[in-house]
Amino acid sequence: MRQSENLGCAFNKDGIFLGISRSPDLEYEKNAYGQYHGRLVQGSLPVKLKGMDLPKFSGEDKADYEPWSATFMSVVDVMDIPVGEKVLRLQSSLIEKALALVKDLGYSVNAYERAKEKLEKKYGGERRLQIKHLTALRRWQKVRP
Repeated sequence: MRQSENLGCAFNKDGIFLGISRSPDLEYEKNAYGQYHGRLVQGSLPVKLKGMDLPKFSGEDKADYEPWSATFMSVVDVMDIPVGEKVLRLQSSLIEKALALVKDLGYSVNAYERAKEKLEKKYGGERRLQIKHLTALRRWQKVRP
């Protein structure tokens, strides 16, 4: 083991320093664009949240985004765990369209932040929430005096 590995630095299989923090569950590879991505090491599984299943978000109903996001941020985002594990938990709580939006971004800190930004841009926002509430109000029956 290299001395710098003790400090949590990531190296690829050729011993080249990647400039990112290392997760013991990931191997790092360089893609065609020169970016490094972590790949889950076979036999290594992410730690499960004890007693809690994260809700799934598909992207089909944008009204489901805010509750899903609030749960994910309060449970996973605040945890002191490697960012690679946060990405895995993010991906495991997404399905269908929402997962397709972020699945190829990688496992770095930048990739995790980019995934959250993409989800927020596509499904979140104050204006979208206001429109949702106005639409619900318009569906109510009219009150006749």
